Amino acid sequence: MLRTSIIIPAYNEETTILQLLREVRAQSVEGVEFEVIVIDDGSRDRTIALLEENPTLYDTLVKQPKNGGKGAAVVAGLRAATGQYILFQDADLEYSPSHYEAPKS
Repeated sequence: MLRTSIIIPAYNEETTILQLLREVRAQSVEGVEFEVIVIDDGSRDRTIALLEENPTLYDTLVKQPKNGGKGAAVVAGLRAATGQYILFQDADLEYSPSHYEAPKS
């Protein structure tokens, strides 16, 4: 079984974070175990509260004390990752988690 770490940087994503994490958790790829890592990059809205109220939607929550930008959040996620592969997922639903599995030909 391959372990893939899904790194999700989040900053002020209260409107999308729970929907995104539910979609991520719904993904299944044969032979792949997903590790979901959310990095809250110093959000000033309810993002962190929503994450803390829903711990079953992720495996690891990294809380940045202040906003350091997406790059800093990604680095923090990489430090926490234990997978053989890394997948980056934006928290704003710009890209759908349904694309994790390659299309069958």
